[in-house]
Formats: sequence, C-alpha cells, structure tokens
Amino acid sequence: MSNLELSIKALQAGILPAFTGDEVAKLLESCDPNEAHRLKRKFRKMWRKEMKKSLRTASTASEVKRTMASFSSPSGRRHAVKRKLEERG
Repeated sequence: MSNLELSIKALQAGILPAFTGDEVAKLLESCDPNEAHRLKRKFRKMWRKEMKKSLRTASTASEVKRTMASFSSPSGRRHAVKRKLEERG
C-alpha cells in the first residue's frame, strides 16, 4: 500500500496521517487544540481496540507479555494502528 493510500485511510478513520513521532508532533502543533485533542482520542481508541484484539488471540503467557511490551511504546502503538489501516484495504 502506498503512503498516499495510507494517509487517505488515516484521514477517513479520523486520525493524523503520520506514523513517526516527528510527523505527529508537527501536525499536532498545526492543529487547533480542540481538534488535536479529538484526533489523539480517536488514535488512542484505535490502538486500545487493537491491543484488546491481540490479547484475546494470545494463547500463552509469553504471547500476552510480548503483546503488552509491543503496545507499551508509542512506536509500537503507531505500528499497530498502521497495520489496522492497511488491513482495511
């Protein structure tokens, strides 16, 4: 999937079309504070949903631990949301 397609899907989902920390910070600075708050809430909702889905499918304690570790970092959260957007294809 191209970056343009991914950006369009992110906008349709109601989140920022950025998947690196620098891009996210730059776009949030350019937004209205209320809009930035709404975009952040929508993103958090998406990654929590993905985390819960991953935890439900984990069958062993080590898989649960690995899932929790991947979602504990911001880059892991962004990666999970990016994968979710790519799945929507």
